[in-house]
Amino acid sequence: MVSAPLIAVILTAMVALLTLGNWRYGLLCIIVIGVMQDVLRKLTPEAPPFYIVWSMLAFGFVAAVALGRNALGSLRELWMGDDTLKVAFYLYFLVVIVQCLHSLLRWESPLVPLFGLIFYLGPVVALLVVIGFAKQEIWLNRFIGTYLLIMVPVCLTVYLSLLFKDSVPVLRDVGSFLGNQLVIYDVGTVLYSYPGLLRVGEIAAFHAAVCCAFLSMLMLGKTGWLRGRLWYALLIIALVGAIALTGRRKMLMALCIFWVLQFYFLTALRGGASRQAVVILVLGLVFSVAIGLAGESETSLYLQRGSTVFSGMDERVSTAINLFLSAIDRSSGVGLGAGIAAQGARFAGIDNSLFVGGSSESGIGLLVVELGIPGFIIIVWLLFNLARVVVAKLKAVARIDDHLLLYAVSFAALLLANMATFSVATQLYGDYFVLITLGVVAGMLYSTINRGIRKRALYIAILAQVSARRTSD
Repeated sequence: MVSAPLIAVILTAMVALLTLGNWRYGLLCIIVIGVMQDVLRKLTPEAPPFYIVWSMLAFGFVAAVALGRNALGSLRELWMGDDTLKVAFYLYFLVVIVQCLHSLLRWESPLVPLFGLIFYLGPVVALLVVIGFAKQEIWLNRFIGTYLLIMVPVCLTVYLSLLFKDSVPVLRDVGSFLGNQLVIYDVGTVLYSYPGLLRVGEIAAFHAAVCCAFLSMLMLGKTGWLRGRLWYALLIIALVGAIALTGRRKMLMALCIFWVLQFYFLTALRGGASRQAVVILVLGLVFSVAIGLAGESETSLYLQRGSTVFSGMDERVSTAINLFLSAIDRSSGVGLGAGIAAQGARFAGIDNSLFVGGSSESGIGLLVVELGIPGFIIIVWLLFNLARVVVAKLKAVARIDDHLLLYAVSFAALLLANMATFSVATQLYGDYFVLITLGVVAGMLYSTINRGIRKRALYIAILAQVSARRTSD
């Protein structure tokens, strides 16, 4: 029988050759690696953690090949012609570099600042890669199609975990191989987090939510009311059920936030309710009715737990604030250095729990404990200016192309939904494949906006020429 590490080596070589031929296909292959790294880890004795970095290393190779061929987006594209946003980005880069140097000097290990660089700058690199990748719309559609073709079936294996986890090891939580499987005590009983083929239920829930977002975007773009949308709706319902079976409620919260924001942006930018907005409301209604009609089966217990996702919001917000205050106290407001809160810090021989404690369990706490109050303020200012510029660009796109607006709004809503969940829970966002996925979504947002702005500029130029000819006549 071929060993799992050998399979990983063979697959890596194949992806490398494909990337050298056409680096865009290499980016599509990252999705395959993102799945296989979890599958092969479960099939390897003692489930070694080195598989976790596989997707990140492969992505780094794709980015290097794209850079060598001058195919990456330029830094100038990050601030979209806005000088204030440009300053905000440069300050962000500066604080990350300073805190990485701080980490190197303070913890005397290059691993800690390396983790910091990957976490804070990795998504930016992914964004630039995708700006170059999706200059032609066909490649954007290919990425979404490939992601759905691979990740929808993978996420639906969560249902198989419920039935066959005891007999099929690859369907178990990776913690079951290490003696620390996640157990949830809720709704008066013990629940397990079912991951399917992926490493843990939280990762499966994230990718299922992203699939739901992409499917809803494609469904809203369909012209038919029933034939073109029915299969998308059924897949979304199945994926929501899979998220519930993972027991990770925050991705249900993220999905609800996504649909609310998608509805809001579409109605606000189009100046009134639209057919697409009505479809979003129907999706929410179907989701609510499905939970209400759940019976007394084991599956219904997970749906009951999922239905309480917003009931504990006050407690979550309160906890996040307390962790924020704890982060200020532990870091003295100046930060302990980028990367110190990363789970991988233990490989540098550092017990970071002694210094970070639980303060990094919320996003705002993590940013403060690593970057300090100045870094946190700079990030907030960056996000404010980025939102301001993106909204202005979306308004321009809304005047010229409904299709591009739908895509851009959906990407923006997905990023904002994940930002909301990151602010109260961070563990998921330490996964490199998750960071790559979010960076890709951000890159698709940028490329879609850029395409809309170019189309609007062309439209204005054509109108000007027509007007000039009429005047001369």
